[in-house]
Amino acid sequence: GKKQFHKPRFHGGLSLFELHAAKDLGAHLRFMHDVLEPGARALIIDFSTARKNARLPVAFFGPWEGTPKHIEDYLATIRRVGFDIVSIGAETDSFLPLISRGWSGWRQGWVLLQSIHDHRHRAHLLNAMTVHAELWAERFEAIKAGQLLVSSIIIDKTNQYMSA
Repeated sequence: GKKQFHKPRFHGGLSLFELHAAKDLGAHLRFMHDVLEPGARALIIDFSTARKNARLPVAFFGPWEGTPKHIEDYLATIRRVGFDIVSIGAETDSFLPLISRGWSGWRQGWVLLQSIHDHRHRAHLLNAMTVHAELWAERFEAIKAGQLLVSSIIIDKTNQYMSA
């Protein structure tokens, strides 16, 4: 049953860009806490904002929505759930080339989509690709402007079980 699935059985974890998309940050982190064994370590990499309570709605809408938080907001929730913070890192400079490399393949994708014979299907996919490109352009600009960051957080689950 559900209780057995939540039994701690993982020796480590990885959360890539899931926190900013979580509707309930605490629930997401409690689930991680539930499934990690005591003493387990996890790495979280996610978007964070340079200022507290900053909103970047244009860069996080549609199917790729989310609400990045300031690193201190993430850390407070991580601690409240029962994790220890091992280290915090800045990954923004490493992330920018990934966006640039991703864009280099978009022209090839655009050409490939042009070969789809079903006009409606092609139009739908080209529109989705355009929206996705606009979203990443907004995120890229927010990163270059210093408003959006990519942060890494290494956490440990203490050897004691969380109360409550």
